[in-house]
Formats: sequence, C-alpha cells, structure tokens
Amino acid sequence: MIAYTKRKGLRIHLVTNGTCLDVPRGEAILRSGLDSGDRVIFSVLGFSKEVHEAIMRGVDHHKVMANIHGFVALRKKFGLNGPVIETVFLNMPENLAERRPFLAYWRPVVDHVRSEGAISRQFAEFNSGQKPPLPVRKRTCAYLWDRLLVFWNGDAAICIADLDGTHRLGNLQQQSIREIWSCDNLMAIRQMHRERRFQELPLCGNCDW
Repeated sequence: MIAYTKRKGLRIHLVTNGTCLDVPRGEAILRSGLDSGDRVIFSVLGFSKEVHEAIMRGVDHHKVMANIHGFVALRKKFGLNGPVIETVFLNMPENLAERRPFLAYWRPVVDHVRSEGAISRQFAEFNSGQKPPLPVRKRTCAYLWDRLLVFWNGDAAICIADLDGTHRLGNLQQQSIREIWSCDNLMAIRQMHRERRFQELPLCGNCDW
C-alpha cells in the first residue's frame, strides 16, 4: 500500500505505537520508496515501562523501544534521507511527570520529538462505560473538509471519532474517493456544521475535538 501510494506521487504519514514494527517490517517499509517528504510517527505515551504500559494497554515497553531504535538504525544502514522519524507524547494526567525525561531521551535519537495537548476525552474513554461531561460544541470541525476515515474493509465514515463506523458514508470497493467525498450525506453534514446545528448530529454535538 505504501509503495502504491508513493508511485502516485503522494506523501505518507504513518502513525504507529511501534509494537509490530520489527526489523523485517521496517526493512519492507524503508524499501517501499519513502523519502524526506514522508513521516513515521511513533506514539509513545510514557517514558517508564510502568506508565507506558498502563496507558497503552497491551504494549511491551521494551519491545517498542527496541523497534524504534531498530528503525532509526535501519534508515542509517540503508543511507536514506527519509522518512522523517518522530516520537510523540500526548499530555495526560497519568504521564505529565514523564514529559521532560521523555523529551530529553528522544531528542538525540529521532528527527523530531513532539509533546502535544491532551488527547480527546471522547476518544480516551471510548467503550469505558463512562459518560464524561463534555462541553457543547461551538465551532465547526475542520476534519470534515480535511480528511476521510477508511476502515480495513473499505467502509468510509465521517471522522476518526467514529471508531465503530456507525456513520457510514459508503465503501471504496463500490465507490471512488471522489464520489464519497462529495456524496449527499457528507455534504449535508458539512452544511449542518456551517449552520452550527451540531446538536442534530449525535457524534458531533458533544465532541471535544
């Protein structure tokens, strides 16, 4: 998929938790035509093993660390000037004490280190059984004009907050991206955002993105 995208002259932003990016996969990715216009972004939400594994349940801290270092080493071994390699730290109450050591550790290792604002509570507490008191939306969402969520089976949904694909717009196995991007359903949702009728859209009305 990466090689196909690069042959079409497009750029890749690959975001991963690093769990599966071992040496064979790293070699395959780096040989797929990536260059300095592409990015591989490792989302690591803790500096210590305890915090990292508590927030990102199911990850192996030491394995992720080894995979990131291994990917950096492979790029150097192949003599490539890309992709740009980043680590990103999302500020959360559980990990704020580890922000500074995280930045200090990764700055000499990767090209960019980013520390970003808190993760969406709607996303963080998805299927947790909690109903967080989210603020009522007051502004339009740029995602509706900026990106399209596509699931593994080709289903396209409104945005990345629709984790279950309940607001399905179409399927790329039957329609083109252009057709879905300009379909009546999505055009109507954009118009509702322009008119600030957010509460008519259950997914959008109390979204904190």
